[in-house]
Amino acid sequence: MNKFKIILFFIIVTAGYGQTNNEKLTMIDFSPKTKAYNIYYPKKYSVNESDDNIVTLTNTETGLNLTISNCTVPNKLKEENLIELLGGFVTDIKKTDWKSYKSKFDNLIEGRIENDNENWIWWGISSNKNVVIISANKDNPISDEETKLMRFMINKLEIH
Repeated sequence: MNKFKIILFFIIVTAGYGQTNNEKLTMIDFSPKTKAYNIYYPKKYSVNESDDNIVTLTNTETGLNLTISNCTVPNKLKEENLIELLGGFVTDIKKTDWKSYKSKFDNLIEGRIENDNENWIWWGISSNKNVVIISANKDNPISDEETKLMRFMINKLEIH
């Protein structure tokens, strides 16, 4: 009987340990007018799509803003080309400071700007000839939990 209790306790502790706040959120599927991608975002976020197809997701509780834009390019991009593309308008991140991640996409890169006045995370994602650029910003530091949530959203992103 004690063996059964120990095993049951281990199962309960292990199951609880594996959960994150991301698993408890209700996520909503969103696709912009262009139908270029689908992204899942927390239900509590507000969504705004501008006339020039830039999407903003905002957590009104924490002030976190995610801005998503997309484009198509003539040829499939290599990682260094994606870094150059982002470097054209994100000049505060050196080429060597972009981090690359293995993912279902052709390329997934991430760069950060963190100082007294700015807290940004930028992602560049390419799949075939499609590029999605996501930026996150907030007046105060972006928490690890917020970063994990955004990475979760990117992992679930579907590019068409």
